[in-house]
Amino acid sequence: MRMLATVAEKGVAKQFAQLLRQAAIVALPPRWVNYAGRAVVEKAYIYEYELGDTYTVNLICRYPGAEDQHEIVSFIDANFGWFVDIGAFGKASPIDDDLVDVRRREVSLDEARAHVERALGFAPALMDHPDAAKIVARLRLIAHYVDSLPTGFELPERQTLADDERDATVEAFLDSAHGQALVESPDFSDVAATRELVQTVVVTAHDLLNGQPLRITPQSIALLSMALQGSDLDDERVALFPVLLRAFVPYAHEQNGWGDRFLADTLGAIGGDQLEGRST
Repeated sequence: MRMLATVAEKGVAKQFAQLLRQAAIVALPPRWVNYAGRAVVEKAYIYEYELGDTYTVNLICRYPGAEDQHEIVSFIDANFGWFVDIGAFGKASPIDDDLVDVRRREVSLDEARAHVERALGFAPALMDHPDAAKIVARLRLIAHYVDSLPTGFELPERQTLADDERDATVEAFLDSAHGQALVESPDFSDVAATRELVQTVVVTAHDLLNGQPLRITPQSIALLSMALQGSDLDDERVALFPVLLRAFVPYAHEQNGWGDRFLADTLGAIGGDQLEGRST
């Protein structure tokens, strides 16, 4: 982090201006360069979106003597905690209490630092990336701000799925109308074998989706499908996963209270259409 934040040293306004150009960010005011390294982070918010694939850490900042605040936003992948990108705004966004599909909460500055530092630690590899210069510049930019924040906040570690919680999730699905329709199809008539397949889906989803096995979205279904295709089960059973997911996804969306708002896009991202005729 210190290595990334050296851009804030005295006398490097020219390098700072170059950093902004490399980062392809034009929204920050000239004071960013004029007061390099002297902006103060005053507040921090986390914005959590309904589907939960991404969340943001918003730093509300001010330059010395500035009347207006400015805002630096880190976009973070909620599945793996990866750093995705940043946004920068010359003025802080207004606090709108009528947010739709978004939950905002103010967090301490040390918690904000913990989230962004963890995300920076999982920044994607840049070898041979066509936008490597821009990405590195953005990493250095957010690191400059975060390095000024207090430390000490510990984010919770990811927990493994307990057997009783796994079994409860599996049985709730199998007892639902979606699960009952599934086991009535020829490929899933062996209930014990089907239960094992559902267990694999639940455990894999839990591990991939940050402990939320029912949070299967148009984005996260691709991760889940790839992981299931790479499971240790034999090819014949692996080939059943797309059909199983077509039953499990509507159930998961109902449990999340999403209804059918995102259902068509999620089902459309599953693939494996060749199997539908066998199991319906």
